[in-house]
Amino acid sequence: MTNAVAETKAQKSERLKRAMNPWEGLAEIRRFAREGFDSIPPEWIGTYFRWWGVYTQGDGAGVVGGQGGQGRAVPFFMLRIRIPNGLLRSDQLRTIAALTRRYARGTADLTVRQNIQLHWVTIEALPEVLEELWRVGLNTTGSCGDVTRNITGCPVAGVDADEICDASSLALAADRMLAGNGEFYNLPRKFKISITGCRVWCPYPEINDVGLTAVERVLHGESEIGFALRVGGGLSTEPHLGAPLNAFVRWNQVLPVIKGIAELFRDSEPLREHRERARLKFLFLRHGWTPTDFQKELERRIGFQLDPAEPEHPPADVFRDHIGIHAQKQPGYCYVGSAVLRGRITPEQMDAAADLAERFAGGELRTTNMQNLLIVNIPRLRAEELAKELGAIGLPVGGSPFFRGAIACSGSEFCKLAITETKSFSRWLVEELEDRIPGFDEQLKLHIAGCPNSCGQHWIADIGIDDATLAAHAQTFAALDNDAFLDLLPHRAWNADKRSAGAPLIIAGSAQFPGAAVLCARAAARAGAGYVTIGTHGDAVPILRAHLTEQVVITFSNSDALTVSGDLLDVAQRNSAVGIGPGLALDTWTGEMIRAFAARCTLPMVIDASALFHFAKNLELLRGKACVLTPHEGEFARLSGLGTVAPGTRVERLREFTTRTGITTLLKGAATLIDDGSIMHINSTGTSALATAGTGDVLTGMIATLLSQGLSPIDAACAGAYWHGLTAQRCARERSVGVIAGDLPEALASALPERAPKSALLRYA
Repeated sequence: MTNAVAETKAQKSERLKRAMNPWEGLAEIRRFAREGFDSIPPEWIGTYFRWWGVYTQGDGAGVVGGQGGQGRAVPFFMLRIRIPNGLLRSDQLRTIAALTRRYARGTADLTVRQNIQLHWVTIEALPEVLEELWRVGLNTTGSCGDVTRNITGCPVAGVDADEICDASSLALAADRMLAGNGEFYNLPRKFKISITGCRVWCPYPEINDVGLTAVERVLHGESEIGFALRVGGGLSTEPHLGAPLNAFVRWNQVLPVIKGIAELFRDSEPLREHRERARLKFLFLRHGWTPTDFQKELERRIGFQLDPAEPEHPPADVFRDHIGIHAQKQPGYCYVGSAVLRGRITPEQMDAAADLAERFAGGELRTTNMQNLLIVNIPRLRAEELAKELGAIGLPVGGSPFFRGAIACSGSEFCKLAITETKSFSRWLVEELEDRIPGFDEQLKLHIAGCPNSCGQHWIADIGIDDATLAAHAQTFAALDNDAFLDLLPHRAWNADKRSAGAPLIIAGSAQFPGAAVLCARAAARAGAGYVTIGTHGDAVPILRAHLTEQVVITFSNSDALTVSGDLLDVAQRNSAVGIGPGLALDTWTGEMIRAFAARCTLPMVIDASALFHFAKNLELLRGKACVLTPHEGEFARLSGLGTVAPGTRVERLREFTTRTGITTLLKGAATLIDDGSIMHINSTGTSALATAGTGDVLTGMIATLLSQGLSPIDAACAGAYWHGLTAQRCARERSVGVIAGDLPEALASALPERAPKSALLRYA
């Protein structure tokens, strides 16, 4: 009797591809939509949907299950819209905005291949989404899968005053030739093409399977524009820059050459043996090919020899993002490039950008490889006015080098392959760098990648952060244990400068509730902050100063609310994070003051308890900020507008709220933390401490300290809640009674496992 040999991942993929061309399966997709998610067979879930630009949506590796190195899929999809050369009309962008609002929970991302990607799409909605896109000349065909991906090019092709040529027509022709073509539905792996006529190579031809860059030559006294050719570029776990061929590709040879390379790739059977080594670059990396070998085989296939290469002039080390106001080749006109931080864009921003493109120009927009958005053909005299309008909708024309240079992949928020969160982290990192290095003016490419596939392109960044760098943080999201929690905490020498251990400003307390500020400040100190400042109302000052002898207490009174908020902002700038809320009064003056403060504050914040009362109708003030909300159920019902959280609906309500707002939210009393739709199991001690009166004040102090020590909002919320749970559990066990909030601050250090840096924490406190 013989044992059956297990089918490898590559063998399974090749078998499924031979069995069916997924582009012929539209009727099946319509049937799935009628019958529901459970009717979809595994081969569609894992393979065929990708040919339609559709991926099952995950929550990160192992966050709520999964196997084989992938996170568990949930019954929603990511859908990637193909935008060749980044060319986009206002009516198309408005359609994408409407689909995002109606079917994608308001979540869309610009990608590094000039696509726009939606999330939370259901199978029931998929046919209608596809049809709406087709009506305006867009599609998703081949945006994923073992096919030709979106063909990229210079987003200002045809208007760039310095370009060698406008190559966009070739990109569009190549897209028509390959996308949806049954001859090329079954390639060994993804196939990426870039064609550009610009001098700065903004679509990064060096990292594509086929990279064509414009060059000019003089032949027999006549000037001719053609292209240099690189093949086999790619990143992932084995980065490889495209190999230059000794070729000058004439304009009318571009399409035959691209088709010949696609055929060569398609017919390379050795590349089909391993999924991880199936890209074109592995002919060079694993199979001994040289550029000369490749060119000979290519010329055999296309039936003609290519002219020898012309000298090239690779671009200087410049931003390849086209951000700002730039003169076009058309006299009197400009293009205006706006920076979209981490590529995340809302339906409201898309609608507004489409309106602006029509008001100021002819409705032409462009997406870029740096996850940004451009508007072209603007009359020069109106460019500054347009720039102001874009800034007003959160799409600034310019920004710091950190803001301009930030790139982030989908991360564990939505991608099953990612093991780290990237979008919120990159936003926090940009804001932190802007705050700490305000005068920095050097170009900087700051890329965040959540998995080894390098969709965030960390290999070509000045500072590239990938999943290995952030792995310790990702592990805490599965179900925090002591070791993972301790890996999050900063380890500092006990005799280091105290401010280096974190310096939170706590805005808390009132005449009615002074004790809340005491609990919060003590918790911040015992959680390891080196320097704690408490801002409180004058009526509460005597009590705070009597109980807080090692912290700085500053006072404010009911003078002009905006003046007080400005004074507190001045104090905040000498600190590194802010905790807002415990014990604050609920009057109109406090609300006006605290909203004015939060709207202008650039530091990470945790906002708790009574402070959230003042934001029930003003959550937009917190959008885009690095902050953590810690409401109890009543506050959450008021904030979310979703009413009372019924049993069994907590997770879904939190997911809906955080997806809509983009704000990390920890619902006190809950066993889950939701961040932009991803579920992170925390507080695994099982204690109900987070619902105990007064303990939320302690939690605020802890999270404020962790934020001040450099943790991202999601990590600070996870670590703070877990540590809080450990402490409450120990207090309850030692007293054999329920938790008393006053015991918690003093018990924080003792709740840590033995290998924690207790001496440092105690000495700082």
